[in-house]
Amino acid sequence: MARAAAMSLPRLFILEDDYRVAVPRAELAWVDAQVDALASGALTWSAEWIAEVAAAFEPRA
Repeated sequence: MARAAAMSLPRLFILEDDYRVAVPRAELAWVDAQVDALASGALTWSAEWIAEVAAAFEPRA
């Protein structure tokens, strides 16, 4: 991107490169947030809770 700027390319021509850089950054930020939530205890689950939620979505006869 610095090379594109040095070449004075209009931003229109580097939008795809901007996107290619932005997506992995956003994905890493999301993963970091989930790791933080796990570490802090804000994101938790148990086998019992999963079974309870699954049961709520099972079709009733």
